[in-house]
This record gives sequence, C-alpha cells and structure tokens, in this order.
Amino acid sequence: MTTSRPSLSRLFLIHQAIAAREYPSLEDLAELCGVTARTIKRDLRMLRDAFRAPLTYFRAHNGYAYATPFNLSAPPLSEGELLALCFTITMAAAMGQTPFAPALRRSAEKLRAMLPEPYQAVLLDDGPCMSALADPAPPPRVETSIYFHDLLQAIERHRQARMTYYTMARDAVTTRVVDPYHLYFRRGMWYVHAWCHLRGETRDFALERIRRLELLAEHFTPPDHQAMLDRLARRFSLMNEGHAAVAIRFDAEWARRIRERVWHASQTIEDHPDGSCTLRMTIEGLESVVRWVLGFGRHARPLAPEALVRRVREEVEAMRAVLRDEAVRKDAE
Repeated sequence: MTTSRPSLSRLFLIHQAIAAREYPSLEDLAELCGVTARTIKRDLRMLRDAFRAPLTYFRAHNGYAYATPFNLSAPPLSEGELLALCFTITMAAAMGQTPFAPALRRSAEKLRAMLPEPYQAVLLDDGPCMSALADPAPPPRVETSIYFHDLLQAIERHRQARMTYYTMARDAVTTRVVDPYHLYFRRGMWYVHAWCHLRGETRDFALERIRRLELLAEHFTPPDHQAMLDRLARRFSLMNEGHAAVAIRFDAEWARRIRERVWHASQTIEDHPDGSCTLRMTIEGLESVVRWVLGFGRHARPLAPEALVRRVREEVEAMRAVLRDEAVRKDAE
C-alpha cells in the first residue's frame, strides 16, 4: 500500500461508504481505498475540518457514521482562493513548455466548470486579472516530458538511473549513473538535482540535454530533504561552486532598484550618504555573480572577494579588446 495526500476522489469514496450507514472501520476504509490506515486518518480529519462533516465513531459498531444527514460538496471558494485559481490558470500559460502544461490547462478548464456562475464570469468574461510572463524556454520536445515522469518515479521510489547527457560547456556527451533527488523549474527549464556517480558529487542536469534515460533496479538512500533545499537556496544560480562572501557597490541610480528586491536569502544592504548602497551576500556560484554584475555595466562595482573583482576586470578587459578589434576591422574596410 502507498500513502498519499487527501484527494477529492478518495474523500468521495470514503463519504459514500460512511453515508451508507454500514459503519466502516479504519481498516475497512483503508482496504477500500488501497491506502494505509494512517492515510485514512488524515482523510477523516480533512472531512471534519475542511468539509465540516458530522463524523462520529460508534463504538457499538466499531466504525464511523454521520451523526446527522450530510452531503459532501466542494466548499465555497473565498476571494483569496479565487485569486489563487486565477494565478494557477495564468501560470499554466506562462509555463507552456513544461511537461505539466497540458495537464494544467485541462485542470484549469475543469475547475472553471466547477465554479459558481458569478465566479465563472470573473474568469471568462473579463479574462484573468493577473498574468505571468514566460521566461525564454526551449521548444517543446516529447522526450523531455517522458524523462520528467521517469525521473519523478525514480525520485519517489529512490531508484538509480543511467543517463546519457550532453554537457554544453564541454560540448560532449557522456553516460553516467545518477541518484535523482529533486526536480525543479528555473528560468524556463526543468532540472534534476542528483548525485552523479561519474563525478562523485551532486550535479544539476537540464532535462532538455538528456539524450537517453533508463531507470535501474538499484536503490539509493535519499539525503535529508530540507537540508538539500537549504543548500539549493544558497546558490545564486545553477552553478554548484564553493561558498563566497560577495560585496558589490551600486551607484545611487541603481541603488533604489537594488533595495526593492530580495536578490538572495542571505543578503544585507548598507546604505551610503551619497545614495549608493553595498549589497552583501554569502552565495554559491561565483561565476554567475560575475555575469550578473557585468549586466549592470558602470552602475555596479565589485568589492569582494578578490576573485570576483579579478574575474569582472578580466571580462571587462576582454570586452574592451573585442570592441577595439572590431573598430580596427571597420577602419580597415
């Protein structure tokens, strides 16, 4: 048996058994639904708390029944829940290139049909009240959806996988065994965070660059989930690099924009009398910070660590050389 979160279909199945006044026990309901007794306990708690079911345990019958007549129906949506539904629908459009997109669109249409007419008018007549702009994403690829679901299965069952993968930085294809830990979506693409047996460390693999995937019979012991999420949150990008305490000073023009966002969970901002500010963060992924700083042009000046200062200086000098060579080429034409 497997356990799962409360599902509406299972709740209706439990409701029908209880409403029939046959006094089903915890074990009876678990067998009926194909889940554990612990899962049924959560479902019964959901019936009581979310649906206000007058659920009562009758010791004389060793089972459950309703103390008063009760009909299970979906609870009314609050204004906040309606807005959340709107956002889910618009997010489905923004994530158009993900494996979830078709299912999200179908679910949104079903949810629309379940809403009372006044709510349908809000969604259908005037259009969504919120939108999410999509990030640049690869074109749709059937293989990506297949790999996504295979990896999800591997994560749930703690199964190793053999992966043939294209590494863009080296322009090379390699085959390796991985322990898939976690799937996440970032900047228009899906990634799997996994232990790579070839490199002997955790790596992140873009699903779009997987050329072949095979689930293996071997199992692995997953890491502590929260600790893994905490490590991922320390990154400034996808780069898996060492820790670095960075400091970047932004001029007064851009300091206002820097102050209005949380760029990293560890950030602190020091304001200066001239209107500028210094952003400090402890991150993983120094090379990504280099590219990020360069994107601000003259408005950002790296202060620490020295490796960041050196890399930004190198890139600026390289860009200057490229522009100089281009100017010489044009003069020679």
